[in-house]
Amino acid sequence: MINNKLVSLNKIEKFIESYQYSKALLCFSQNINELLSTPNIRGVYKVIARIPKTYFKKAEHKLLYGWLCLEVNNNKGLKWVLAELDFSKMKSNQSRASYLALSSMSLNISRPEKGLYLTQRALTYFEDGDISIARANIYYNYAKQLTSCNLFYMASQNFYEAAKIFEAQKCYYFAITCYVNSFINKCNVGKYDDVVKECYDLLNNNTRLNNKLKQLIKLPLAICFYYKNDLVKSIDLLLEVKKIIKNIAVPSYHILLMNYMIHIYLIQQRTNDVNNLLNEIKLNKMYQQMPAMKQLVIATVIDKEILINRNVSKDSLKVLLDILNTAKFKAPFYVIESLFRLKLLGKINGLKIDSLLSHFSRARDIGNASNIQSMALFLADIYYNKGDSEKTKYHLEIAFKVYQHTGSVNSFYNRKLYCLESLLELDKDFYNQVLLYNNNQRDLA
Repeated sequence: MINNKLVSLNKIEKFIESYQYSKALLCFSQNINELLSTPNIRGVYKVIARIPKTYFKKAEHKLLYGWLCLEVNNNKGLKWVLAELDFSKMKSNQSRASYLALSSMSLNISRPEKGLYLTQRALTYFEDGDISIARANIYYNYAKQLTSCNLFYMASQNFYEAAKIFEAQKCYYFAITCYVNSFINKCNVGKYDDVVKECYDLLNNNTRLNNKLKQLIKLPLAICFYYKNDLVKSIDLLLEVKKIIKNIAVPSYHILLMNYMIHIYLIQQRTNDVNNLLNEIKLNKMYQQMPAMKQLVIATVIDKEILINRNVSKDSLKVLLDILNTAKFKAPFYVIESLFRLKLLGKINGLKIDSLLSHFSRARDIGNASNIQSMALFLADIYYNKGDSEKTKYHLEIAFKVYQHTGSVNSFYNRKLYCLESLLELDKDFYNQVLLYNNNQRDLA
């Protein structure tokens, strides 16, 4: 049994074992709320996938199976569902909406604009006040589409709408992940104070959500404190998340957790703790299947080499450049940040400033506040070292404006700022504040 608390799943398994597939499907559709209350969605999918496809006669059953396929990245199963269904023969608005939404997700990679259009159309089939699972699922997947298109604030709003419905339907796992995703997207646009307030409100005042799963909400909370430079509070929260995240099959959460823990340990020069995390990543089978986690390891190794040896090995540099040549502008920011750092320190030959400016331009188009600030500071330092005071001031002003709008100070406080004196011209009080925290003049943020 996957989970003794999931009574309905145990019943479904018994029906399958006795070849009562129609009863298994009926139990599946009647207890979908309970089945969506567990983080082990893959386990639920594996049980339902044992039912022969010939028994999936009703559109409702096919659509529910389609949602499971989508959640576990079974594109083949999703295509089967869509091929089996005929939109023109669907009688309910809920079924039509679900079909359009599933179709939109199948287009999300190849034709994201078409995918967004179909999901928007799907949402028009619901009346105001509808709190069905179908509507929550569509808000949830619409938010994922918006995130992939870098429309972070809109994504945050739609994740929040999904979370409220999932919570009302007692689908607590999906409710919590939607809240977490909503807050992470708000972090992306620098709404740190809002996220801190909303996270604490859920943690302290919401008694409906599962207490253990609710600890996931501390992940976006930790991210906020990281950028506000309360590193002690941030690492404490991350360690609490680490205790419960093992069975949460959301790769981005694991990557965020490891990324921020590693960055804090690097800032604090706790190289043994960094090594322990790197070993943990190498020994974790799930992590080894995540390309982004492997890229994080490379970026961390380079940052550690700079911190300890003030240099970087040829092997590490080659792997980094291979990643960038393959991924190009889709490389994660922590990889691109290593590139900026190496350019600043003169450790990478032949890299033109235009390449860095292209990455910076993309960061500004995306609108991720912390990335914009960090890249702008790197560029300010690079131009400062070149003696270009005009471009130094231009990029320093961009980084300073991010601080003014978001309160993000981490990049100013925790690495060596060659252009620090130029900050005096912008804001004397902030200059003194940065100077107070920046005495160590480290090269890592």
